[in-house]
Amino acid sequence: MKDKLKAKNRPADELSVLSRKIAQLEESAVQQNRIYDHYRLMYEESIDGYVVVDMEGYIKECNSAFKKNIGYTDAELKQMTFRQLTPAKWHDMEDKIIRELVSSGSHSHVYEKEYIHKDGHVFPVELRTYLIKNPEGRPRGMWALVRDITERKRAENKLRESENKYKTIFENTGTAITILEEDKTISLANTEFEKLTGYSREEIEGKKAWTEFVVKEDMERMAAQHKLRRIDATAAPKTYEFRLVDRAGRIKNIHLNIDMIPGTKKSVASLLDMTIRKQAEDALQESRQLFSDIINFLPDATFVIDNEGKVIAWNLAMEEMTGLKSTDILGKGNYEYALPFYGERRPILIDLVLHPRKDIEVKYTGMERSEEFLEAEVDIPSLQGKAAYLFVKANILRDSHGKIVGAVESIRDITSAKQAEEALKYSEERFSQAFHMNPVPAIICTIEDGEFVDINDSFQRMLHYEREEMIGKTPRILSIWPDIAEQRDVARKLLRQGFLKEETMHLRAKTGAMHDVRASAGIITLNGKKLVLCIFNDVTEQEKLEAQLRQAQKMEAIGTLAGGIAHDFNNILGAVMGYTEMALGEAGLNERLRRYLSNIFRASERARDLVRQILTFSRKGEEKLMSLRVSPIIKEALKLLRASLPSTISINQNIQSAADTVFADPTQIHQILMNLCTNAAYALQDKKGEINISLLSEEINIDNTCGLVPGSYLKLIVRDTGAGMDSATMGRIFDPFFTTKKPGEGTGLGLSLVYGIVKSYGGTITVQSEAGKGTEFSVYIPLLMETEKNPETKAEKSISGGKERILFVDDEAVLVDLGKNILTGLGYAVVGETDSQTALEIFRACPERFNLVITDMTMPKMTGMELAGKIMQIKPEMPVIICTGFSETITLESVKSEGVRDLIMKPFVRRRIAEAVRSALDSKT
Repeated sequence: MKDKLKAKNRPADELSVLSRKIAQLEESAVQQNRIYDHYRLMYEESIDGYVVVDMEGYIKECNSAFKKNIGYTDAELKQMTFRQLTPAKWHDMEDKIIRELVSSGSHSHVYEKEYIHKDGHVFPVELRTYLIKNPEGRPRGMWALVRDITERKRAENKLRESENKYKTIFENTGTAITILEEDKTISLANTEFEKLTGYSREEIEGKKAWTEFVVKEDMERMAAQHKLRRIDATAAPKTYEFRLVDRAGRIKNIHLNIDMIPGTKKSVASLLDMTIRKQAEDALQESRQLFSDIINFLPDATFVIDNEGKVIAWNLAMEEMTGLKSTDILGKGNYEYALPFYGERRPILIDLVLHPRKDIEVKYTGMERSEEFLEAEVDIPSLQGKAAYLFVKANILRDSHGKIVGAVESIRDITSAKQAEEALKYSEERFSQAFHMNPVPAIICTIEDGEFVDINDSFQRMLHYEREEMIGKTPRILSIWPDIAEQRDVARKLLRQGFLKEETMHLRAKTGAMHDVRASAGIITLNGKKLVLCIFNDVTEQEKLEAQLRQAQKMEAIGTLAGGIAHDFNNILGAVMGYTEMALGEAGLNERLRRYLSNIFRASERARDLVRQILTFSRKGEEKLMSLRVSPIIKEALKLLRASLPSTISINQNIQSAADTVFADPTQIHQILMNLCTNAAYALQDKKGEINISLLSEEINIDNTCGLVPGSYLKLIVRDTGAGMDSATMGRIFDPFFTTKKPGEGTGLGLSLVYGIVKSYGGTITVQSEAGKGTEFSVYIPLLMETEKNPETKAEKSISGGKERILFVDDEAVLVDLGKNILTGLGYAVVGETDSQTALEIFRACPERFNLVITDMTMPKMTGMELAGKIMQIKPEMPVIICTGFSETITLESVKSEGVRDLIMKPFVRRRIAEAVRSALDSKT
């Protein structure tokens, strides 16, 4: 039964035991938590910093003191390593300490280094580092106790400074000093005591008593005073004299100053050798007498004072300047010597050299100070009744041992010199203002080699140099006058005639740009030295404008010539091209005849294009301007060039610009590249060489030398390695009909055409070349920032005809016949007439007979526009087309505004007139 009860109660007993164990564990956990909280509080509230890092150096945890000292937040620190907080100079040392720590498995010794605060300042710290191990005993991190020792270091530095200061004072007083112990031993002695006794410090300190240096007769008295001083310091005398015996046995009379060091049994003694002083006093007296004799006959007014400020010398020149006799001033102090100058007792320069005072020094002009002297200038309102301007200089006087014994002041009346100097200064200031403010570039230079003495702002701006870069240098050093022969000729002319007038010179700016100037110069004298004053008239822009004007006049002349011949020439071409085109359309034409006719037609097209090129010079021709990308045109043109040029010529392209949209005629862009490249190929003269084509964008600023409006430009560069050109050839390459090619090889219009096209776009073209070194052309065309979409090119349609009736009028019978044949071939009924008046009468007689009128523009009796106007008066809805070989007075827009449907330029081809006729008739219906 008991066993059953035990078995029944066992779970309850076990539960009771388990409950007690749980309670014990909980109590233990609570206790551990209290301990943890206690240590955590100590960790957080510690005035020292604690930091935990992993083995890679990353900061894992730190307390508030560490964060406060370093300035970073907890989040910032956990992204950093301790090396980032440590200046680089400590890295090697700390790496070594960490290696030793890992090797020993314990902790480091206390060491010092520096940390970098978040604000950038560096401060000293003291560390002890401990290794953290995992359960297997392997290092998994480190923790360190970090103490900010800034204040400790500051205190140590102050203590060190204090010790150094007192040591310096002890060693540099100029007096023998010793520290005496109670047992009479000398514990400390300075350098002067070594000199006084003849013994070294090592022989004295802690080894000798002061009694060894005192004569027997003075020993008893000094020993009694030594004892009394340690009983009652106030009862023993602090100063007295005794006799000292040095190492060589010499007896010296010593004046002793001695007192106790507070709180100790030690005394400090200062010893002065009275023998040396007496000798010095005698020597000083002799020196004063000699000095007085010398001073008395100095030409400058001179006086001397001693350390007490009493006058000890007052020379004859001083008497003359002040009116005060030496007998009335010698021996007097209290600033008596200031009365003749200022009418009051006050410190003057001689006092300031001994005892500086800023409030007095500011009253002087041009004050200069050194350790031994002062010099300045001063304006005296009344000196013996007259204003005076004085140069004053004061020097410290020292004895043979370097001790200050007084001061001397010399005074010189420079009133006349100052007045002359002021007059000269005023004159020079006026000249300087006129020189520097002059809008005309000007320089002052030496005669011998042109070294720049002065330059004005205008000259700086012209050549883009800073003043400091030029002063003291010559044109040859700066390479601003590269033509040595020109430099030599101008210098010879200046020396020969003494002046220059409008002399041509070519100067190079710092940027490399050349300036054409006209120089006028003369020889002047400044500060007693002969120099050259030269002014320059920069005519660079003027000559560029004149060159542009000459080029424009040439273009205008060609344009006038082109306009005069274009109409008649296009009429002739119209007949040739028209009949050739018709002949080519005839059935049954044999192949040989077709080839002949095709060659005639192609030649006529070239003639038509030549007329258009000539008209382009003065923008008298048609231009199909649109926004277009240049790089595809360049690439297409280069394909043609590669096929047509010899294999010995290498063509290289460098297209850098992604933005290459301009407002231009694509055919003209093609012409520009082809003309420049064919010229480059000709320059290579069938020899091996290169043609390099580059395309890039460039920003042009207001200071450009190309005459361009500031902005963004597309720059096309064509560079060859050919024969190059001399300056005379370069000056004419854009002239119409100028060519260096042999007869039959060129017309001389290529570069003129390029020039005309580029100028019409608002751009420019430049050339750089040198004989034997190749040529580089640079074409600048304004870039479009926003491109406009061009209408899509439509597929070419077949030529359409009709059955309508057309009145065709032209004063050239051959063109009337051509027009009738073309239009009749298209199915139209055509009436042709060579007289505009007769044509009007035919139309007036029966307006309903015709559906369209085509008339030439330039005809005798009545122009095409006049005829069109009269026809539309008779029948307002009648469509009219005007044809012209050339006219400056009409455009498509102007004729349409008068009711004309279209304007056709001669020579025209069959498709052009067919499309114009069909369009005019269809728009009517």
